[in-house]
Amino acid sequence: MQNISEIRQHINAVTETRKITGAMQMVASSRMKKTMSHMEYNDLYSQRLLGAMKEILQSSQDVSHPYLQKPRGSRRTYIVVAGDKGMAGSYNSNVLQTAYREIQKQPNLSHLITLGIKTSMFFRQKGLEPFIEISDSSEYPSLINARRLIFSITD
Repeated sequence: MQNISEIRQHINAVTETRKITGAMQMVASSRMKKTMSHMEYNDLYSQRLLGAMKEILQSSQDVSHPYLQKPRGSRRTYIVVAGDKGMAGSYNSNVLQTAYREIQKQPNLSHLITLGIKTSMFFRQKGLEPFIEISDSSEYPSLINARRLIFSITD
């Protein structure tokens, strides 16, 4: 049987844990709201960009560009992005396992590009060496990091 002081310590510990959990929820909620506002902007941008691309392609018949050609080979490039923070366990697991299954379908014909430390570690443990590895862009995504990724892929 516990005495009164031990019971009070347990109550205090639970109270402190609740406070910490509440603070973490508030931080996560504000980050989620910020991300959601960016998503609305990105969706609008994407819709307008796709509309402009369709209009250009429909109005010009003689356009010839490598990006508009059908792929000739069967080689694939996988860009795998997972979170580097500890609060995304099931998300990371689902993304990484899905990507790994897809890569295993054609292992000799795949290039792997990883974004994030956990992503690189996961694939190294599975015996796959990333073709390109970017480890510092997932926490603070920016246009500069996106350009760096695109230039790495297209070079």
